[in-house]
Amino acid sequence: MTKLRELKARFIEDPEFRKKCPRIDEEDALIEALVRARKAAKLTQVDLAQCLDTTHSTVAQLEGGEMSPLLATLRRYAEAAGMRLTVGFERTDGFKDRLLAAAHPSWQSVLHDALGQLDTCFMECLRCCASYWLPGPEKCLAAFTVPKEKVRVVWLGESPYPRRASATGLSFQDGSVDELFRCDGRLSKNVNKATSLRAILKAWFVATGRLDPRKTSTNNIQEMSKGGLISKLPELFERGQEGGWMWLNAGLSLFPTGDEKDKRIQINEWKPFVEHVLQRLMEEAEPPTCVLAGDFARSFGNLGGSKVISPVHPRLEKEFINDQAIRKFLDDWRCLIELGSPAQP
Repeated sequence: MTKLRELKARFIEDPEFRKKCPRIDEEDALIEALVRARKAAKLTQVDLAQCLDTTHSTVAQLEGGEMSPLLATLRRYAEAAGMRLTVGFERTDGFKDRLLAAAHPSWQSVLHDALGQLDTCFMECLRCCASYWLPGPEKCLAAFTVPKEKVRVVWLGESPYPRRASATGLSFQDGSVDELFRCDGRLSKNVNKATSLRAILKAWFVATGRLDPRKTSTNNIQEMSKGGLISKLPELFERGQEGGWMWLNAGLSLFPTGDEKDKRIQINEWKPFVEHVLQRLMEEAEPPTCVLAGDFARSFGNLGGSKVISPVHPRLEKEFINDQAIRKFLDDWRCLIELGSPAQP
């Protein structure tokens, strides 16, 4: 597992992180408090060392985090700076409550256990950097609004879109997208920016016979019949969740860079959580169909008796659209994008 210090070192390379999260753990908070107290007293490290009857190097090590001070040392440090030491405790399970708030009650026990599979240093990093990573504590379990016993499809993506406005907690949904089409019939600008989402929509149009798989350009979509199609992206995802779809991310966006190495770290850290969830779903009387799109998602491929569809990632648009299994699957679920189609396959 990646250790907290390694994650912190990676985080602080990002200027946005330095601006939003000046510290990510209690050790840094203590160091900041020591330095702040000394400077408030207008003492140098040499001055403080004399007050404590110790060496300059010892004070420098304390303020550099190179040694763990005893409580008595901290008390003397505070007195030398003209202050009083105070000690407090803070609940940490409140962070889990924030994560679990969006999930349906039927998931609470499973998700609590799944979060317990994660490395404690990683969880601490998420808690301390809650305002930095995506999609954030309130949204990261948004896929679990579907009652556990009603899950029929798990569509496993990679990481959320690395943009705050886009990351909703549901795989492949871009929160900046509302209308699917422009008034002239072409895909909207925001759909075209969300390339994986765009490929999925094109594949659906091909699967339902609206689009020729050899002709999926902007002009072809402009000329395509849109009669009976939904017009807004939120409606697609709402209809999906009502039909038992879980749009699940395999990882979080800890470093919103899009770098493949960063994605692997993110997914590996979150993987024990996803594995536990999938294992519990496979224990259901009727395990859901799992769509594992791309290499990262396919690393979760040992899913017992579940039906598994393993296309390339939608970013490889042509290959994804021409995958016969994904076409058949999307045609079976045309009810999500077509008004008036039979409710479920």
